[in-house]
Amino acid sequence: MSGIVDLYSKNNNSQQAVINYGPLPEKLKIQINYILQDFFDKLSDRWGSKEDIGTQFWDEIASTLRREHGLETLYSEPLRRLMSWYKVCQYFKNLDDIQYELDVIHAACLSIEACINPELGLGSSYSPQQALADINTRLQEHGVGYRYQEKEIIKVPTEFTYEQAIQPALILLYQVGFENAQQEFMSAFEHYKKGISEYEEALTDCLKAVESTIKIIATIRGWKFNQNDTAQPLIKVALDNGLVPTYSVNFLSGVRNTLESGIPTLRNKLGGHGKGAEIRIVDEASMHYCINLTAAVILYLVQRHQEMP
Repeated sequence: MSGIVDLYSKNNNSQQAVINYGPLPEKLKIQINYILQDFFDKLSDRWGSKEDIGTQFWDEIASTLRREHGLETLYSEPLRRLMSWYKVCQYFKNLDDIQYELDVIHAACLSIEACINPELGLGSSYSPQQALADINTRLQEHGVGYRYQEKEIIKVPTEFTYEQAIQPALILLYQVGFENAQQEFMSAFEHYKKGISEYEEALTDCLKAVESTIKIIATIRGWKFNQNDTAQPLIKVALDNGLVPTYSVNFLSGVRNTLESGIPTLRNKLGGHGKGAEIRIVDEASMHYCINLTAAVILYLVQRHQEMP
């Protein structure tokens, strides 16, 4: 049986409230190994056997990990002819560094996603989309604060905001024409994932993503603006052209305050300029707030753009 089954023990346990950023629980790694084995075992190829094509993907994952982690072998045992799937699974199971653990998930997910390409002629009773969704579900079940999204491993501040704002915003930005904003928001997640030393860069990318979103919408709709415009004039363009509705003064004021004093203020106060003599630290709470706010604002702006005639 492939996929995830809602057994009694899972439904009877209260969902974890605390987000865990590693290392990964052993039980989770075993469950992810099962997903990978199920998926690659079920691959079929019209030019060869399912064993051949599955082995090919396992070999590719093993090669990527050896090269990127600087290893001659992933798993040492007296038996020399161990299959790549076994080496990868044992290597993953024995790791205790979250960065390397996420590398294994990332490399495996990229291989799974490659099977979505119809030109490869691959088919399976266990689809790539379902396998990727199952990996994210397992991460969620264990309260782990990472997800595979748009070919990257992203760090998420809370489960609720990921489901309600971050994931929908990234999906909307994946549309044709929004590539720049999508890349900037993904860059923010990449800095965010690396920790507090790169939070300033993450804040800067958050603001860039919002600015680019407004510029893209303005370009599509033929609104006048300057390419060098920063947040404040761009927000005015959005407001003046009805991207934010004017039927409620209080609502309009709230949105204006969120856009004008939320992300730009955080960025200006905490990041994006020379530090001078004062050492500034972007704390975790401020970073979470900025990521969540960026996702919510982008989601709102793009949805409003879609709803406008």
